[in-house]
Amino acid sequence: MSPMRSGPALPARLAPGCCCRAVRGGGADRLALVLRIPPRLRRVPRVGEGRRPVVVWIGREVPAIGLGISRTHGLAPSPDTSTESARTRPFPRRPGIARAATLRVSDVNTASKAQRARWRPLMTEKEDFTHVLSQYRTELFAHCYRMAGSIHDAEDLVQETLLRAWRSYGTFEGRASVRTWLYRIATNVCLSALEHRDRRLLPTGLGTPHADPEAPLATSMTEVPWIQPVPSALLGAPADDPAAVVVHRASCRLALIAALQWLPPRQRAVLLLRDVLAMSAGEVADLLGTSVPAVKSALQRARAQLQRLAPVEDDVTDTVTPDQQHLLERYMRAFEDTDVHALLELLTKDAVAEMPPLPCWFTGREAIVRFFGTHVLTTRGRYRLVPTSANGQPAFALYRRGSDGLHHGHSVTVLTLAGHKISRISGFLDADLLDSFGLARTYGAQRSRRVPV
Repeated sequence: MSPMRSGPALPARLAPGCCCRAVRGGGADRLALVLRIPPRLRRVPRVGEGRRPVVVWIGREVPAIGLGISRTHGLAPSPDTSTESARTRPFPRRPGIARAATLRVSDVNTASKAQRARWRPLMTEKEDFTHVLSQYRTELFAHCYRMAGSIHDAEDLVQETLLRAWRSYGTFEGRASVRTWLYRIATNVCLSALEHRDRRLLPTGLGTPHADPEAPLATSMTEVPWIQPVPSALLGAPADDPAAVVVHRASCRLALIAALQWLPPRQRAVLLLRDVLAMSAGEVADLLGTSVPAVKSALQRARAQLQRLAPVEDDVTDTVTPDQQHLLERYMRAFEDTDVHALLELLTKDAVAEMPPLPCWFTGREAIVRFFGTHVLTTRGRYRLVPTSANGQPAFALYRRGSDGLHHGHSVTVLTLAGHKISRISGFLDADLLDSFGLARTYGAQRSRRVPV
């Protein structure tokens, strides 16, 4: 049987409408390409005769976060790959993902020169492709999240970026840095995807605040594409430059992500490339295939629009001080003890509360406390909170008591702090978000009151 051609053959043979993403599974030495196949095409294309069969895993659900690659030096087919042995190992499958083709990850430095040429290990003289992915994947994910405003969309966009980069890495000529080349691919992938998607919103972007906090709640608008929070751990942070750390944290804040969604996609891309990634106007123009004057004009318009929408930097806090840590612990106790009077003391006078997919939102601490006292904090011990961090801000996972007496995952709440008060409560009523944060669906006996930020 002849050796496999460069890269896995299966993704190149997918029918229109299919896409592919890479995940780790079946041990630390395997790279899996997960194929997202429309319902009308739910089948695996046959592998041609005379070629090594692509191993197929069939299972139930896919890990929440996308790509994992072993720290080795290249990609190569394994000589002992067996379809039967692979099928005996269940591979998790998420809804909408039908199959996964896998390749062994091996050290091609031990391979012969002829094998390297046949296997196309995707190596430059100094660094191989897997090292490039491990170095840039986190910041590419942050870039795609800023563009899309959704953790799930960002995962898919990053996987599409890496797949395109994998396919074209052999043609990379080095006229720009690898980082710039990857950002070119990622930005174009985002722009293409955003052409066919509606703008993501928060309830505060739909209209005026709800007039009566004690009135019956409006019906959830699940059809609206809402902005989603993202675990801070997935966004990473520059470790060598304190100024870059500040810019990175500020660029991922929930209010700024919401403001960015109001910009046209190309203006959004220009603003992020120039002001967040600190690329020159010439680099951005080359990356987007436009002129320097066009980049400068788009940047000027984007900055003006963002200034009207984004919060004033002096009004929000980038780091949590010991006093603010105590504030968060008081919020946690007030919520679990159903103490609306204690909650009132923690809010700013003009605080805002919103809970997508509910379209209603409230402004003013009195209105917020009335809403919580009427609809949320009605029974002592109904909720349990677990501290976490989202978008570089303090956050809590909420567990609500069910009829079985256990507390089940309910939502994720992101807090915005202003000084020693809470200025915004953004509750995302989606229990599936707990999976992205690596949290259990049922509240456990042990928990920490320390909020990691």
